[in-house]
Amino acid sequence: MISIPGLNCEAALNRLDGNLSLYFRLVEKYITGQAGIDRAIRANANMQDKTEAIRLTHSLKGLSAGLGAEVVTELSAQLEQGLKGGGDCTSLIDQLECELESTVSNLKQALVEYEDFLVIAVDDLESLVPVPDTLKRVQVLLAASDVEAIELLERLSLHRDASDLKSVLKLARDYKFDEALESFIEVSRDTKEK
Repeated sequence: MISIPGLNCEAALNRLDGNLSLYFRLVEKYITGQAGIDRAIRANANMQDKTEAIRLTHSLKGLSAGLGAEVVTELSAQLEQGLKGGGDCTSLIDQLECELESTVSNLKQALVEYEDFLVIAVDDLESLVPVPDTLKRVQVLLAASDVEAIELLERLSLHRDASDLKSVLKLARDYKFDEALESFIEVSRDTKEK
């Protein structure tokens, strides 16, 4: 199980059926999408009409809950209620800013470290999905220009001996499915020859 300070990763992963790849994609989106949200909330909370501050706070609450950032979620819920009540929320906004900064810092650190964990976590990928079947599926998906191929390639590329797939994955992420398919077939052929 992954552990990120200040987050209940177990609960978040349970909601995502244990999909680590999806979890870390959400982490990346959270980091970029919530950058400066605390300042926007503060600026809008100081306005006569607090509707935007309430909306931003509600959004932060939901996104934080999805990642298991329980303290940010709770502070966001309190702030949302405070804003709706019309009281002075300066102290809550200060607390939220501090906690959000800490959470984002911890998430950034986890992004640096997660790849090593994922390699360990899916080291026995064959027991989850037989690799030959997965390779056939990737080839079919690439031929159909289906983005699901990207997720399968991500899972396969986590193996210590799958460095050849990284170039295929890059092409697929760039939506160059024809080139990715050609490269994948070449990599598959080279692997069989070894």
